[in-house]
Amino acid sequence: QESEWHHRQLLNSLKEGIYQCEPTEDGVFTWINQAGADILGYKSPGEVIGTKVKDIYVNPGERGKVIGKLKKEGVLKNFTSLCKRKNGEQFYMERTSSLVTDEKDKAIRIEGIFRDITERKMLEEELQESEGRHRQLLNLLKEGVYQSEPAEDVVFTWINQAGAEILGYSS
Repeated sequence: QESEWHHRQLLNSLKEGIYQCEPTEDGVFTWINQAGADILGYKSPGEVIGTKVKDIYVNPGERGKVIGKLKKEGVLKNFTSLCKRKNGEQFYMERTSSLVTDEKDKAIRIEGIFRDITERKMLEEELQESEGRHRQLLNLLKEGVYQSEPAEDVVFTWINQAGAEILGYSS
């Protein structure tokens, strides 16, 4: 009992959500740590237990695809889904999930770890938009601008429109 208590304390001290659920498309959460409950917008793990996992997806059909991949591969690492909290607020969830089977290869449960990566996704989108604006500006220049690999036989990795035209290419 003491060992189990220590393990529960450890799992509840983590900032990532840790969960177990039924291995079906409508599967329900059977266990979750406090961080997982917090990420999903619940006050306690007890509120989450019994909730259908597919209900956290913005697109509930995605749950079936995840189950199918888990049955084929056994583990899915670092995959991202658009999910929703209890109050309906959408967020990006990154997780790693494993299908646990018995000795006859019958699915017993799914367990895994997840985190809210919304802030990271927003920063990535901002960076892509910024890069797009910079590329547009570089393409407006009349001078050739390029990037290449640092090798004796230069290989272009990017060139603006003016540079392509100077070298005799249309784009």
